[in-house]
Amino acid sequence: MDNCFEAGRLLGVAHIVYAGSFAPNGKQSHYGDRAVTEDDPLHGEYQYAKHKIMNEWQALDYMEKYGMRITGIRCAYVTGPDKVRGTVDHVRCITEPARGHAVTLPFKDAMVCAIHIDDMAEVFARVLMTDKPAHRVYNSGGTSISIGEIADIVRAYLPGATIRFQQERGAKEQNATYLLDNSRLLSEFAITYRPFRERVLQIINDVRREAGLPLVG
Repeated sequence: MDNCFEAGRLLGVAHIVYAGSFAPNGKQSHYGDRAVTEDDPLHGEYQYAKHKIMNEWQALDYMEKYGMRITGIRCAYVTGPDKVRGTVDHVRCITEPARGHAVTLPFKDAMVCAIHIDDMAEVFARVLMTDKPAHRVYNSGGTSISIGEIADIVRAYLPGATIRFQQERGAKEQNATYLLDNSRLLSEFAITYRPFRERVLQIINDVRREAGLPLVG
């Protein structure tokens, strides 16, 4: 990130938009049952979260010292047919049954804030092409949903899907923030996300198309 910001400074880049994360917020339990805003205190504890907090400070430092325009997007759980690293239970719950494979996941009640890769790309394009965003950080937000609810959507499209859970409950205290207030982003950039149920079908068919399997409707 240092190299990116420094390169932007040296080359006189008009606007830099970088991929931040909701990870700096830490666990949902810090905020109760309410949506987390960009102005809330940060509670990220583990290494990835600490580095993302540092990235936001780096951006602010470059803005204050050099008058640069830098905007961060705190991305939620980006979701698509080819995600294989990071947090992937919410993806494997869709992609494995789409291939005709059984899948076993840890917690049925684990919560995520999921956003499809196409919606995430639209966010970056809209923000990047804006001359002067009103804020330096935006929550992408997305759909707050449990892995169990995603499994139910998958079974609606693939009735024979085998999706098992090691535990029905137990993830509540460990859940990262999944209630994310993205009203700042949606109102300023006039963005609307497609329903997540439609995105699940899109992922299923993307996977099946690649695997040479019949599409579902």
